[in-house]
This record gives sequence, C-alpha cells and structure tokens, in this order.
Amino acid sequence: MPSGTRSANSSSLLDDADQAVEKPSQHEKSNGESRGKLWMAAGLALIAFAALAFVAWTSISSWRNSPEVAARTMPVVDVETGQAFTDFRAPRGATFPFVNPKTGKATLFPAEACYWTKDGKAKFPPTYVILNDRLGKPGPTKCPDCGRNVRLFNPMPPDALMQQAWDAAQSTNKR
Repeated sequence: MPSGTRSANSSSLLDDADQAVEKPSQHEKSNGESRGKLWMAAGLALIAFAALAFVAWTSISSWRNSPEVAARTMPVVDVETGQAFTDFRAPRGATFPFVNPKTGKATLFPAEACYWTKDGKAKFPPTYVILNDRLGKPGPTKCPDCGRNVRLFNPMPPDALMQQAWDAAQSTNKR
C-alpha cells in the first residue's frame, strides 16, 4: 500500500476522538445538578448557623452588660473580716447587709473606694470603706489609711496622680 493511502480497517487518532466525545447522559446531568444543590444547601446551612451564633453571642453580651446587672454589681466589705469583694453581684431584690458567700452570714455592706494616701498621693488599688450612714453610726466616715472624709460616690484623685499610682502598681506587679 502506498504511504498516502489508508486501509479501510485502519483508523486515525482523530477518528477515535470523534467517537470518544459523547454527550453526557440524562443520569449524569441530574447527578451533577444534585451535587450543586447539595453544596448550596450546605452553604446556606452554614450561613444560617453563623447568623444564629452571632445572635446568641450578642444576646448574651447585652445581658451581661445590662444596666440592671451593672446596678447590682458593687464593691462590698465584710464588717466582721474586713475582706473586700470588688465586683460583688447582689441578688435581685436583696437589701444590705448581703450574705457573704464564704461565711454564709449577712455581713456585707456596700463600700466606697478611697484612692488617697496620707501624703496626698494616689494609690492603686484603693481602700474600700463602709460609710457610717450604712452602719447606722453618726458622724462623717474617715478612711482608715489616709484619714480623709469618705462620702457617697467618693471623688477620685486627679488623672495625673491616678496615672502615677497605676504605673507604680504595674511596675511592682511585674517583679
């Protein structure tokens, strides 16, 4: 056979390529579509879960930061032991004296913070003082550390003094 002619039984690569390319069957099309729908459903479920988690997180955060909870959180001091609880959360509707969780006795009273020292500087952390009015005692309340009068919503030292006290407390905590 001459080199330029082909026999009827022989085939070229191009002839086989025409036969190999077939259109996908109906079953193959529906299988691909169902996978796409499955991925879309999984994506939507993931988005719904993320949205639900976000709503739950913001709800819990707003509950923790609610004004009602903040109003019931305060520094208190035990009149028997002198121990201060800086972030005591009073039970809803409770009045002082509150019950000490460590002793079980109603010996906790709201306290005011005094950030002053005897030499007129600021200190951190403060001394917590129970006002005489809350204990039913007459006269002004004096801080046992600095001797200054302590009152309801006791004023803090100026910011510059508080910054110095904070810096000093931080440098001693690092040691």
